[in-house]
Amino acid sequence: MVRNKRLIGVKNFGRTVAAQAMTTKRSQMHVKQQLRWHACVDDAIEDMRRLNQPHSAFMQVEDHFFGNLDETCLMANADGSIRVIASASKKKTEQNTDDSRASITSLRVGTAAGTQGPFIFLAKGSRIDRPSLKNIFKEQCPSGSSIIVSPLAYVTDEAWLELVPGFCKGIRDMPVVRDNPDWWMTLTCDGFSSHLLDETQKIFSDHKIMVLKEEGDSSHVNQAYDQTVARQDKAHMRHNIQLVRRPLGNKKIDQWTLISIVINAQLKVKKEDWILCGHINE
Repeated sequence: MVRNKRLIGVKNFGRTVAAQAMTTKRSQMHVKQQLRWHACVDDAIEDMRRLNQPHSAFMQVEDHFFGNLDETCLMANADGSIRVIASASKKKTEQNTDDSRASITSLRVGTAAGTQGPFIFLAKGSRIDRPSLKNIFKEQCPSGSSIIVSPLAYVTDEAWLELVPGFCKGIRDMPVVRDNPDWWMTLTCDGFSSHLLDETQKIFSDHKIMVLKEEGDSSHVNQAYDQTVARQDKAHMRHNIQLVRRPLGNKKIDQWTLISIVINAQLKVKKEDWILCGHINE
């Protein structure tokens, strides 16, 4: 019935995907918290309008100076489970035995105008073992994109401190932003503590970037990236993973291949998704 799309009353005609693991703590969400967050965003926007002169010129391109950043952990096969999902285009369904645990972290940014900023990837190790990635970054990725290698493939205080300088340069090289180096911009992010290290806050400030961090356990409401762009990222990722994943236990997907897959997926995200993301934050 799934293969023939006969389950017309079920989403995706009955085809399933695994739900994202998430916290169940929701005590932070209340009226006072929302008032604090929206007041914080409103104050930042007012500060930009006051500092960025001439005012009339800034108002015409204001959306280019308000954005959202977030990181996402991505795995070739998150839990190692084996699932067989019927395909509408295939008569024969094969068992997937690829249990690759390769994982990376993707950090990205976009603005309310719909422009994408640099892609930063965190990979595990001490060096980049895939020279061909340099050409992909040069030819396909936004300015400032890079790979940071560290003992752990996720954001720590040390990794955040290492990646922020190049990240800021890439942000300031985004369209319209690069033409107005003296104008401030605002980025919102989730409540992860590393985002507000004193050292990195100074680096952001030196590049005229204000960073607003959400309160803990409020991302499911306040983090616009999770509500719009992240969904598209994961949809494109699932499609790309299925194209390269090999059945019957052949060579597994490593973290360098995973980075190439993610780059392709993130470039497919539409301008309208980032625009909606920015307007949710505002």
